[in-house]
Amino acid sequence: MELNNYSTLREFIIAHNKKQSELFCSGENKAHRILYRAEHPTELLALKCMDGRLNLPLCTETPPGIIQPIRNLGGKFNLGWPYLNDILFEWTNYAVSKGRRGIMLVTYHYSQSNPHFGCAGFGYDTEAAKAHTSDLVKTLNGVTGNGIVVPLQVGIETDEDSLIFHRNGAQVEVSKYGDVAKLIGDARMLFEDLPSFNDLIPLIEGNWHHVQEIRKNPRNTQELQHAESILCIGRGFDWLHLPNSAFIVGPYQFDMSEPVLKAGKLLLDNLKSGRVDQKKGILVMTSAPFRDPSGGFERNYKKEKSKELLAYAKDLIEKNIPELYGVCDFIAGVTNMNTREYEIL
Repeated sequence: MELNNYSTLREFIIAHNKKQSELFCSGENKAHRILYRAEHPTELLALKCMDGRLNLPLCTETPPGIIQPIRNLGGKFNLGWPYLNDILFEWTNYAVSKGRRGIMLVTYHYSQSNPHFGCAGFGYDTEAAKAHTSDLVKTLNGVTGNGIVVPLQVGIETDEDSLIFHRNGAQVEVSKYGDVAKLIGDARMLFEDLPSFNDLIPLIEGNWHHVQEIRKNPRNTQELQHAESILCIGRGFDWLHLPNSAFIVGPYQFDMSEPVLKAGKLLLDNLKSGRVDQKKGILVMTSAPFRDPSGGFERNYKKEKSKELLAYAKDLIEKNIPELYGVCDFIAGVTNMNTREYEIL
C-alpha cells in the first residue's frame, strides 16, 4: 500500500489499518500465530526507542503479535515509572500464569555508516546508550532474578537492521556471519545458561535472512536517515508495520514532554529537509488499547485516555513548536487488540 496513492496521511493510515486488521484476523495468520506460539511458547517483549526505523517483527521475520513492543525516547526506561512498572509486572505475571518463560529484549541502536544516523535520544552517543541498557538489564535481573523471565541486551544496527546479542561480557553480531549454522552455534554457546534459548533461534535466523536480503539491495543515504511523518503517542500501534514512517512514544514516564517534543522537532526537520512529502504534512495520533471483546466500560475508559493524550500533545506542540503545529493533522483513537482495528474518535 503506497502513501502516494492517498491525498492525506489520515486517509492512508485509515486504509492501512483496515488492511493490517484484516490480515491479522485472517484464518491463515491466526493459524500461523497459534502454531508459532505452540512451537515457541516463550513470551517476548522488547524495550526500544521510539525511532521509526526499529521494527523487530520485520527484521526478525516474526509473525505480528508475537513481540510486545514498549517504546520511549532513546529506549530510556526507569522501572520506577508507575505505568511502566505495572505493565512489566502484568506481562511477567501473565507469562508465569500460562506456564511460560519470558525474554525481555532491552535494545539500543546505532548506525555504522554515520553516527548522526544513530540514536538522537542519546545525542548519537552509542556508548551511553549501551551503558544505559546494560544497567537496565542488571536492574531487571535484580527484579526478576529467577531465570523464568530473562532480560537480554540487544543492539540494533539500523543500516542493515542487524542484531547484536550481548551476554556476560561477550557478544554475537548477526551481520558478521556468512553461515547461519555457525551463527546459531555461536549464539548457543553465548546463551548456554538460557533455558529458553530455542525460542530465540527463530529471531536470530530470521534476522540473518533479513540482513542478507538488505545486502542484495543496499539502502541509499536517504533511507538510512529519519524519514518519519507520523507521531504516535500511547499504546496499541503494533499494527503499523511501517518502517521509518512513525515515531512511537509510550505513555510511561512522569513527564512526557521530552519525548513528544524531541519527536516533534525531528518531524519538523524531516519536513524542512524534504525527506517527507510537504503536501501531506504531519500526522499526530494517539491510541489506547482495549481487550474486552464487547468493548464495554474498558473501551469507554480508554477513549477518554486517548482524547486526553491528544489534548496534551496538541498543547505541547502548539506552545513549543508552533511551526509544526500549523501543518499537523491530529486524531485520537482506540485500538481493539483482538483485531488490531483502530477506531478514530
